[in-house]
Amino acid sequence: MMYVYLNVTYLERFGMFVFGFLSGRFDGFGR
Repeated sequence: MMYVYLNVTYLERFGMFVFGFLSGRFDGFGR
C-alpha cells in the first residue's frame, strides 16, 4: 500500500514537471 502511494506521487510529480515544461515551451513559441 505504501509503495503504491509513493509510486502515484512520483508519477504525479513527473507529470506536472512535463506539463510545466511543455506549457512553458508552447508559451515561448506563442510569443
